[in-house]
Amino acid sequence: MSLAGINPRWRALLSVMSLLVLLLAGFSARADTGSGSWSAIYSVHYGGSLIGELSREVQRDQEQYRFISRLTPKGMGLVFSSDRIEQISTGKIDQEGRWRPSHYRYLNSGKPDKPSEFRFDWDAMEIAFSGESIPVAAGAHDELSQLSELARRVTEGAREVTLPVFNGSKRWIYEYRYEVGEPTTLEVPLNSGVVKEQALMVTLTTSRGKYVTRFWLAPERNYLPLRIERTQIKKQQTVIMQLTASHPLASD
Repeated sequence: MSLAGINPRWRALLSVMSLLVLLLAGFSARADTGSGSWSAIYSVHYGGSLIGELSREVQRDQEQYRFISRLTPKGMGLVFSSDRIEQISTGKIDQEGRWRPSHYRYLNSGKPDKPSEFRFDWDAMEIAFSGESIPVAAGAHDELSQLSELARRVTEGAREVTLPVFNGSKRWIYEYRYEVGEPTTLEVPLNSGVVKEQALMVTLTTSRGKYVTRFWLAPERNYLPLRIERTQIKKQQTVIMQLTASHPLASD
C-alpha cells in the first residue's frame, strides 16, 4: 500500500490520538492530604502498530500539584507526523484533597501560532489567554486536573460523574459525562513483567458527541489507568493506550 493511499487515514488517526491524550488520567486523587509523586509511561497503538508514547509525571505535596504530560510519535506514527503535544497543569490542593487549577499549558509543536498558555482567574471567574477570556464556573477543571476529581468521586462511590472541563485545543469548556461499570481483571505488561490487576471500567462521553472513551482504572493503584480505548463513533477508529511502566518519585 502506498503512502498516498494511507496518509489521509493516518492523518485522521493521529487527530484521534491527540484528542485521546487529553483524557488520560494517571495520578493519585484520593480525598486525603498526603503527598504522592510518580511517573508513568503509556504505549499508544492503532491496528496492532505502535504509533506513539505518552509520558506522565505528577509532583505534589499537601498544598499544590504540578502535572506534566508529553505525547511523542513513535514507530509508524513518525512516518506521518512529528508533532509533539505537551500539557502542564499547576494549581492548589485544598484540605479535602480537591485540585483547583491555576495555570494550564496546551502546546502542539505543529501549531505554534495557537494560544498555549491559559490562566484560571478565580476572582474574575474566567479563563484568560492571548488577550481573550471565557467565563468559568466554580468547580471547572482543565484536561489534566479533571481526572483528580473523577477519581475522588469514584472513591466515594459515585456511579455517574459530570464535570465541566476546559479543552486547550478547542479553547472552550465542555461537559464530560462518566459512567462507572463493574469490576474486572486485566493482565497488564507493567515494568518489564505481566501482572494481573483489578480494575473498574469507566465510560466517557462528552457534549461534543464525537467519541466514546473507556478507561480501566486500578483502585489499588489510586485509580491509575491501566488501559484506555478511544473510539471515533462515525469512523469506528480506535486508538489504545496501554500502561507499560509506573514508578514513585522521590520527594524533594
